[in-house]
Amino acid sequence: ETAEVVASTVGNFAHPDDPGMNDFGEVLLRSENAQGYVRVDWFTPQGLPTWGDGRLFILGTKGYIELRKYVDVEGRPGTNHLFWVNDEGTHHEQLDGVPLTYYDHVVADVRGRTQTAAPQEHTFEVMRLALTAQAEATRRGHLA
Repeated sequence: ETAEVVASTVGNFAHPDDPGMNDFGEVLLRSENAQGYVRVDWFTPQGLPTWGDGRLFILGTKGYIELRKYVDVEGRPGTNHLFWVNDEGTHHEQLDGVPLTYYDHVVADVRGRTQTAAPQEHTFEVMRLALTAQAEATRRGHLA
């Protein structure tokens, strides 16, 4: 299955002295069954107690899931906080200690010439979309 790049942007908003720096990027993707939005940036407020704030959102018609990789802004200790909201209410689960096996599978696939982490065609398609988004990106800020 594939998707199309609907729109993409790269920008340099906070580093005018480094004109080659992309401190912001976003892409909007669409397929027959879903839409996706990806954003990356180098903007971390000084008040955040970590170097960055990795977040993943999955939205559906009956609720959503949010994974906060590095910090819970409510102040709960630990990392890897999972929040979900559905018709029954709001929920939180702390996922420290849950094994993360994906990258181990990627390394094993490279070594063993297998495809356990993801099919090779999927990996190629993801890279095609990323390269298309980069090539077609609107340039903003100090890149314009």
